[in-house]
Amino acid sequence: MRAASSVLAALGLATTISAQTYDDLTLVRGRPSPFQSVFQVKAGVSGSFADDDDTSIGMESETALDGHVYYRNGRFTAQEAMFEAYAGRDGAVLSIVENDPGSNGGRLELTARYAPFFRDGFYRSGDFIPTGRFEGTDYGAFLGFGGAAGEGLTVEIGPYIRKFSFDANRTTDPTYVLPDDFLAYGVRAFAEHNTLMLDRRTGRPSAGFILTIRFEAERNDSDRTFGSPNFLTRLPSGLWRGRAHLEWYIPQSDLGTWSIRVDGEVADDEDRISNIDAQQPIGHQWADGELGLRLNFGPIAVTPFASGQYVKALEESGAGSSEDFFYGGGVRGRYDFADSLAAYAEYSYLNNYSRLPVSTNEDVFGEHQFFVGVEVRIGAVRL
Repeated sequence: MRAASSVLAALGLATTISAQTYDDLTLVRGRPSPFQSVFQVKAGVSGSFADDDDTSIGMESETALDGHVYYRNGRFTAQEAMFEAYAGRDGAVLSIVENDPGSNGGRLELTARYAPFFRDGFYRSGDFIPTGRFEGTDYGAFLGFGGAAGEGLTVEIGPYIRKFSFDANRTTDPTYVLPDDFLAYGVRAFAEHNTLMLDRRTGRPSAGFILTIRFEAERNDSDRTFGSPNFLTRLPSGLWRGRAHLEWYIPQSDLGTWSIRVDGEVADDEDRISNIDAQQPIGHQWADGELGLRLNFGPIAVTPFASGQYVKALEESGAGSSEDFFYGGGVRGRYDFADSLAAYAEYSYLNNYSRLPVSTNEDVFGEHQFFVGVEVRIGAVRL
């Protein structure tokens, strides 16, 4: 399966660099853009390395080609529907949205994750101990309906369906029983309050906030008991989960722009597949936040930031839960040479070494991560 996605490895993603990510495009409903239409290519190198290598559990250094392709057309039809298409290491998204949905608006969203990793495990004294590591695919579709519910407030609700499949890889313990391939379906609801404003000259967020809340009620047809020998369970036929995202920008005229980002999720502790998805912190309750100060020097923006993370996960036997707190920080920079070209660099540290993957081929851990690359925009038409 990894061979099929090797071509897409060069279209991966540094998730903390840009708003164009699989997670952002499937969560935030109305992110403003400085462009009416644009084709964007991002390419670079991501890396991860640990303070102390331990290949037996996945703590080792890794570098990989990274980037994405993204297309946006705000006047896709005569009714001015918006079309977005994205392909990166973290997945692909295709959506068609009516620009001003009103009471009868809708959204068609098709998604694909061709290289997700899953990390079953637990925390011991703040260290993540994997008990089962494997890979899979995840394809889905969502049909949403909604519109404005107040000043800056929108709501959206609709049915969705997802198809999961799973495969062992070289890291999978032979005693670990993989989950069966299954179909999941349910209802997804969003509420979003959006006052975000962009700088007209640079397109960077300048003030305001986005608060998005998503709730899912889901059923599935999984019927296999899976897990490690010490903790074997099966998915309940019905599950629920809630997700929230906040980003807030506060301008300081003589200093820069403060930026606050908080992501979090609360889920059923039996929601074992979602809770071990390596694209987010491992656990059934988690919060991940960042406080940064963006310093603007004309075309250059530099943002030092501090970060923190809270994770609540089941213990090794599943009989109880542990709670852990982590801290870190880093710096990111962007140089806009012109409307058509920008360069990026970022380094971050978190003392939880179970961080997001940086490659489609190897699921490795490390407290340190970095990205360097360029972004090219073709045919950009500003609003």
